[in-house]
Amino acid sequence: MRQVYTLEDSSQSIPLSAWREVYERAPTVIVASVASWDESSARMEALLDEIAQLYGARAPVLRVDVERDRALANALRIQAVPTLRVYARGVVVCEVTGYLPFSVMHERIRDFLPE
Repeated sequence: MRQVYTLEDSSQSIPLSAWREVYERAPTVIVASVASWDESSARMEALLDEIAQLYGARAPVLRVDVERDRALANALRIQAVPTLRVYARGVVVCEVTGYLPFSVMHERIRDFLPE
């Protein structure tokens, strides 16, 4: 079962409506914005798998490549990479910019995720 949803399997950008559909269905969604050229984003990629293992059953984990998915990155107003956000019913309730070790990231986001 896939835990981190991404566009890596597709050569086309995902429509904004598809992303909206995901976080309208799930009350809480974790969105990670990354760029292939950024070293911190590369480290965040490994962290996403850990986050998905811990939280994936409670909140889908979505990966946005800001280079390939420019329209979505612009719509989400991503200004730095990597950025990890927790959305609750479509509203940002937590945002962490930059790479942080898993223990610190967990500490920052856990209170915003459903039990």
